[in-house]
Amino acid sequence: SRSRSASSSTTRSSTSRTCCVGCARTLEQRLRDIEARLDDLNVLLSGDTSVSSRNEPTPWSVTRRADVVYGLLLNVRSDVPEQYETSYAIAAAEFRKVLDDLTSIESDLAALEAELERLGAPYTPGRVPNWR
Repeated sequence: SRSRSASSSTTRSSTSRTCCVGCARTLEQRLRDIEARLDDLNVLLSGDTSVSSRNEPTPWSVTRRADVVYGLLLNVRSDVPEQYETSYAIAAAEFRKVLDDLTSIESDLAALEAELERLGAPYTPGRVPNWR
């Protein structure tokens, strides 16, 4: 499952697309770039369902790594095996990158929404209107 912030950003970007109909090409391209980055982020978090649905191997996602470690250690009272610590360290490092990317996307999306607001675009969910 995707994080709430990434899901919120996806919803905001798709509704911004509706508002962006007829906008300058540069705004549309910026929105497409944001959506592509969100798609890439979703693959890192949740895995590539397009590839895995065809029974092809895929790298473990951050969520899968964390879920496996958590699930296997939930009722264990012994020391944590080294491979689980390694898997958790990999998930933690990958999540740091995901979080950095999400922060960057949120910033870019906020700038795009500010531009849409300036142009008088209709309200989009998740965007706080500038009340005058």
